[in-house]
Amino acid sequence: MVCANATGNHRLPLLVIGKSKKPRAFKNINMNALPVNYYAQKSAWMDQTIFFDWFHKVFVPQVKVHLAEKQLPHKAPLLMDNAPTHPSGELKSDDGNITCLFLPANTTPLIQPMDQGIIENMKRRYRKYFIESLLSSDEAIGIKEFWKKYTIKDAIFNVASAWADLSVSNLKNGWNKLWPEIIPCESEETEPVSVEEIVQLCNNGLHSEILSTSEVTDWLENDKQDGGFEILNDEQIILNVTAVEEEEIDEDVEDSDVDLKPLTSHSEAEAMLSKCIDWFEVQEESNATQVLLLRQIRNIAAKKARESKNQTKMTDFFL
Repeated sequence: MVCANATGNHRLPLLVIGKSKKPRAFKNINMNALPVNYYAQKSAWMDQTIFFDWFHKVFVPQVKVHLAEKQLPHKAPLLMDNAPTHPSGELKSDDGNITCLFLPANTTPLIQPMDQGIIENMKRRYRKYFIESLLSSDEAIGIKEFWKKYTIKDAIFNVASAWADLSVSNLKNGWNKLWPEIIPCESEETEPVSVEEIVQLCNNGLHSEILSTSEVTDWLENDKQDGGFEILNDEQIILNVTAVEEEEIDEDVEDSDVDLKPLTSHSEAEAMLSKCIDWFEVQEESNATQVLLLRQIRNIAAKKARESKNQTKMTDFFL
């Protein structure tokens, strides 16, 4: 789920829903390092429980911080479509200053800001990153083998990158139909990923049959009518409720065929990051902020490597 304000200067991290609370691809990783808010649901669909939790634990706190930073009144509405998975009753923060308002029925494709090209633009960028990941993989690995190794963690970081790449102008222009009086954005708008761009990327890089424009278009739009939820009957609701305990135990439903990579040691990470810095410093795309960030990360690895060596030396006294 995507969420951003009308001025385009506050986009919340994406809400991503998977089937497992702890997929194998998440093993040993710091969950705080994920660039999204991750939730789990048996069918990987949005439901009222997830939405309610996200509203109170993610949306409200982050909006309050943003309003405080901008020195704005602590009041804000969250505009939502009337999907059946969203709470039907009144939903507001504990202090009542942040409320959830629902758009009229059947108006989502007409005026819902995120549906005015924002979601489509993000999805196309995600698919472009997916193709680029495939092209960057081992040439000996076929498409099917790559797909098997492509994890939910890979998908999360690619879709988060796609969301982050949307410009302020992209986000702001999504509100034009609902709020035409808003001041036009002066920042440069990110060019949307075109069908032709994807066709060229696929046909120039993939060693397979030539793809047509219509085939790529079908792929880009195959989930266009996906509302992100499913309507359950009474029997399905009962099955979902009774399956909660089973879900608590079975935490590795997703990525069950993925072979976990061995952990990289601190010293190995330090060496690789040093090489990465040497490479990046001579690239024309590099800038001081990015180089400093890489060096900060390298220094973290170096510190942990030193601490690890010191711990080893201490144990020598007990041998």
